[in-house]
Amino acid sequence: MPPSSLRFLFFDMGKVLLDFDHRVGCERLAVHAGVSTERVWDAIFASGIEWQYERGEITSREFIARVRESIPTLPGFDTTLELVSDIFAARPDVEELLDRLARRGHRMGLLSNTCEAHWRHLYPDRFPFLRERFSVHALSFELRAMKPEPTIYQQALAMAGVTPEETFFVDDRLENVDAAARLGIDAVPFHSATQLAEELAVRGLL
Repeated sequence: MPPSSLRFLFFDMGKVLLDFDHRVGCERLAVHAGVSTERVWDAIFASGIEWQYERGEITSREFIARVRESIPTLPGFDTTLELVSDIFAARPDVEELLDRLARRGHRMGLLSNTCEAHWRHLYPDRFPFLRERFSVHALSFELRAMKPEPTIYQQALAMAGVTPEETFFVDDRLENVDAAARLGIDAVPFHSATQLAEELAVRGLL
């Protein structure tokens, strides 16, 4: 593919731009609520409530109310959201790669399955590069669709004003990569910053 044909780069957020561990949030919330970690996990994830929250089908307050049905000892609204959201860690190697891409003038965006609580925790100040490097934030809870559903990719392309053939996408989950590729997007799985840099270099983007 000629380098000039790629006009926009979309990145997944969790496990690509930032590391995260849902189990950490469940462990912290379990301590505050006086219950087991598994009980918290079941109430949030096994129940499907987190999926509904990330898809924008329920609000933050509805999310807390639903979890509280299973765990009445849940702490207050703000505390609960902070405990389940403070689960992210920086990836300096990927940030350095973003800096290199930005210096070359590439337009970049996020395409992420995430919930309102996590996004409000991260943006705009906790990890400034999310604000500074990305002109488009295509987020599942706002778009009411989740990868690998075709709709979220189509909405992201419209937000960026590009066609699939003009777009590069990287994600750690193969099903999300495959879904993007089926739409004609140049999509690759993420394994490491070094591997991603090689993929970008092959395309003349670095």
